[in-house]
Amino acid sequence: MEKKNKELEKKMNELSPDIPHSLQVKKLSFSIFDQLQECHQLDNYARFLLGGACLLHDLGLAASPTKHHKVSQKMINEISFHYLDEHEKTLIALIARYHRKAHPGRKHKGFGNLKNKEKDMVNKLSAIIRVADGLDRDHASSIKDIKIKKKGGAWRFILKGGEISETNLYGFNKKKGLLEEIFDCSVEAIWEN
Repeated sequence: MEKKNKELEKKMNELSPDIPHSLQVKKLSFSIFDQLQECHQLDNYARFLLGGACLLHDLGLAASPTKHHKVSQKMINEISFHYLDEHEKTLIALIARYHRKAHPGRKHKGFGNLKNKEKDMVNKLSAIIRVADGLDRDHASSIKDIKIKKKGGAWRFILKGGEISETNLYGFNKKKGLLEEIFDCSVEAIWEN
């Protein structure tokens, strides 16, 4: 797994238009993933796939700002990797594709061909990367830590950092829908200094 992670980092360094943002999305995604472990029940392999998608999710930004999620999926699928197999590349590309806009759908290229267990995983990981990306909407890496408090079907994301970022709170609220749908919960974020 270490060789695969290093290769993904190398591709990010070569191709990503905003490396600090990609690393922040990975950091926030991993925090959310780890804190929601009992809810999503995914393993470390899924965490690895999530990390790869975070590193490469914005590759298509320079080519098409409005459709960069689709361009990123295509670019990831076209990258030649030494250590990732084709199926891993497809999964990472799908998770990256769903970091914005449409939710995963049966008719989408690649997603409809997955086994049900893999569709479930892509849905869950897409929900996580969306929220993490929304929490760094300003690309300033202003959130230093997240604590998630769950009380029944209500989840509160307590965001820690410097000054409150309305842009990031807006991004969170815009992108939380899939998380709420997949985990059947209501989600809110509050900023705490």
